[in-house]
Amino acid sequence: MKHMIHGPCGSANPNAPCMENGICTKGFSKEFNTHTKITEGYPVYRRREGQWYNYKNTAINNIHVVPYNKYLLKKYNCHINVEVCTSIKSVKYIFKYVYKGYDCANLRMYDNNEIDQYVNTRYVGAPEAMWRLLEYKMHNKSHVVIRLPVHLPREQMIVFEEGAEREQLLNELDKDTQLSAYFKLQEEDEEARRYYYTEIPLYYVFKNGKWHKRQRSQDKVITRMYTVSPTEKERYHLRILLLNVKGARSFEELRTYNGVVYNTFEEAAYARGLFINDNEWVNVLDEASMNQTPSSIRQLFAFICIFNRPRNPLELYNRFFDDMTEDIQDDKEGRLLCDLEEYFKTQGLSLETFGLPDRVTSNYRDEIVSDVDLDQLNKDIDMLNAEQKKAFNGVIESLDKNGKLIFIDGPAGTGKTFLYKVITRFISSMGKTTVSTATTGIAADLLDNAMTVHSCFKLPVPLNDNSVSRIKQ
Repeated sequence: MKHMIHGPCGSANPNAPCMENGICTKGFSKEFNTHTKITEGYPVYRRREGQWYNYKNTAINNIHVVPYNKYLLKKYNCHINVEVCTSIKSVKYIFKYVYKGYDCANLRMYDNNEIDQYVNTRYVGAPEAMWRLLEYKMHNKSHVVIRLPVHLPREQMIVFEEGAEREQLLNELDKDTQLSAYFKLQEEDEEARRYYYTEIPLYYVFKNGKWHKRQRSQDKVITRMYTVSPTEKERYHLRILLLNVKGARSFEELRTYNGVVYNTFEEAAYARGLFINDNEWVNVLDEASMNQTPSSIRQLFAFICIFNRPRNPLELYNRFFDDMTEDIQDDKEGRLLCDLEEYFKTQGLSLETFGLPDRVTSNYRDEIVSDVDLDQLNKDIDMLNAEQKKAFNGVIESLDKNGKLIFIDGPAGTGKTFLYKVITRFISSMGKTTVSTATTGIAADLLDNAMTVHSCFKLPVPLNDNSVSRIKQ
């Protein structure tokens, strides 16, 4: 009763923080159930009908209880939401948190004699500071993971210092990468020709630009090649060839089959029969499902359909439906198809092009529009003052003129955030999509469905003049 009761919200408290457009965003109150049901999304827990209790002048019972663990609740005597997690796929989310790095905070330094300076600093809380000072392990690894590059001829990644670009560029181009050294190893070592590129690190060590035979070692080794999107056609097909061809001594030999030197890696891969069915796309999506988020898998599936035209897209769709909708709780198929259709539209294609279910009807689209309380929106628009109304009209009018860059500024407390929310809600009511971002998580929380700039545009932390977005084509 003290820590694990949700709300009250709903009709009992329509202004509760969890309420949005008259609906509880946390899905309360729940329904009564006689048995726990484990589903693809959140489990449906047993909630037996029983007594009602008075809590903050509201009648509550089991349907208002947040899932918890009895031991943790008694031990810490505070609110701790614990959910059942049964899928092995959840491991990939754990790895995201383990390796995402330290917490960051944006600070502004004021100096009356200097221009304002923005500093992106590391933020370390007391528990993390204690853990690091005592030199406790941050994580354990059972194997050494060796990552192998995949690059086209003379297109390897090169790092150079500003001001010495030309000299370092020429020097680095002459150095062997793991891949180019692999070709030389095939020429010099007959035994190495028995192994695929991904097997070489199990028997050889890469040092000083050359593969050396591995001595007896206690290290357990796992190898992997960097993932390549099917949108990078030549590089992608080079990766496929490296996975399936042994003993190649050059890029040209990889493009050679039955005495014919093909012009591209794509032609060579097809000549070898590596794409006579959709098995390769099954392998690609299988690999992605182990370490990628559902949204990334949806994007990958769309790219495979758009750029590679698999023989049976519907079969792939059905096979990986659960992986693509793992983060969707309601109307899984409708939301999935809507997302896919957005990708297809960018290339002038549709769901029908690939024989996928034509279920993106009014259900999901109407839901997007109906998420906006039109009565409240009209009231909010009427509340805009003259300057806010001018900015509002300027933004909305620009939508019909191919858009423009608009900067809205004003002192603190003049209603900028309110204006932003009115603008985004109005655009959403038109059935259009908006993306709201802010420099910090605190600022993003003030906007509707917003995220940080770093998260939205995949920017590294810390950010500097040479930083590059991790968004993939």
